[in-house]
Order: sequence, then structure tokens, then C-alpha cells
Amino acid sequence: MASVPKDQFFLYFRQRLENLKQLGGVQPAQRLNPAASFEPEQNILAGAEIDALAGYWAAHEKRCFKSSACRMAEFLATHARPEIWNRCSHTDLLERAASLAPEALQRLQAVLTQTSGPDKAMPERILSWQDDPDFATLTRNAALQAAGVPEKFLANSRYGAILYRHYRCA
Repeated sequence: MASVPKDQFFLYFRQRLENLKQLGGVQPAQRLNPAASFEPEQNILAGAEIDALAGYWAAHEKRCFKSSACRMAEFLATHARPEIWNRCSHTDLLERAASLAPEALQRLQAVLTQTSGPDKAMPERILSWQDDPDFATLTRNAALQAAGVPEKFLANSRYGAILYRHYRCA
């Protein structure tokens, strides 16, 4: 892989992307509803391609990750738009928070109230990715560390990890 020129290496992935775009123009054989399309398949295939590219990146850079989800999250945070892919989903954190100890859950809810959303009084009102908390901010938060909220718990709510969970593991 190291001997392949960069433009040739990415040629395969560019071709796959073109194939995915063409799938968008294909009509399903049976129209089960008026909105029938191949969009779900496109999303799943795009997720698989991003995962494959993340795998090649990790191997080339000799980077090891605790999970494939962490690898995809880090790949996207590094090579896509970091200001987006370094975010944690506020909603996902709260949905998964039942697994935390009661004190950790209370601290997480308090921290999310301070760090999320345009309306701090109503942190459940997340309007865009800009309203979600930053992963680094959460991992450095002293209250979360003191309550024992694991970094892995936070990492599993990074956008890239969610993408992996929904499009690679579903």
C-alpha cells in the first residue's frame, strides 16, 4: 500500500463514489411507496466505504484503535471537517446515559445543560451540530472525570462512532 501513489490509491474510492451517485438515479423495480429510492442503500454503502478508507488510513499510519467505531470517528475528525466530527451527540449521550452510575448521570446532565444548545435553560433543544458539545471539552471536564464518566462512553457518542454504529453494525 505504501508504494502506491496517493492519486492511484484514492482512485478506487473515487470510482466507488461515482458508482454510489449513479445508484441515486436508478428507480426501484417495485414502487412500494411514492418516496421509494435507493437512498438507504447509498448511505450504507457510503458508510462501508468510509470504514474501509479509515482502515487503510489506520494501517498506513500504524495507528491502533480500541474499536472500529473509534477508528472511524478519529478518521473523520482528522480528515473531514474537525469542527463537526469532533462533536458528541447530546441526544445520544442522554439516550445511553442509563448505563451510568446515578452520580455520573447527574453530572453528565448538568454538564450538558452548561455546554449544549442555544438555549441553556432547555438543553434538549439541539438545533444543529453547532449546539452539540465538543468531545475534547467533555473529556477535559473535571466534573465528569470526578463522577467517573468513562472517556469511552463519551467517545461512543462522537458523530463518527454513531455513523459506524448505525451504518456498519445495524
